[in-house]
Amino acid sequence: MLTILASCCSRTNLLTYNYQKYYEENSIITSDSTFKLYQNICYNKPGVIDEEFCYYLTLKFTDTTAAKTKRILDLQTDTLIVKAGYGIFSVWNWSDENNKVSGQIEILKWDKDEVILKEKVQATDYRRKETKKFIGTRFFKHKDGW
Repeated sequence: MLTILASCCSRTNLLTYNYQKYYEENSIITSDSTFKLYQNICYNKPGVIDEEFCYYLTLKFTDTTAAKTKRILDLQTDTLIVKAGYGIFSVWNWSDENNKVSGQIEILKWDKDEVILKEKVQATDYRRKETKKFIGTRFFKHKDGW
């Protein structure tokens, strides 16, 4: 019974996908005018054209001082500090997203070169009628070109 529950829940946790074939994960501190963390989990099978896609989670911090002070942020109630976004990007996905991001993040480390978060985030996609989770500890770093 525990094995069934564990396998069921791990399929919805996007942070376990990078251990599967053809998936790759990026956790990036962007270089735009605001402080934004961008995380994606992408599928791309070599030699197959137009099948690649990415699940992405963005965390845009509007008050970095409050975020660093509070350290544990609820993504639905702390919207004056952080705004979360979720979606799926592909060459075939041109429709507006209809989703809700909930849960919390805990800031374990924050400096100019690295942010470490413990994530317990759930993204409900109403258009696709599915829920994906981001559960785990992630290390965000600057990446060239972002």
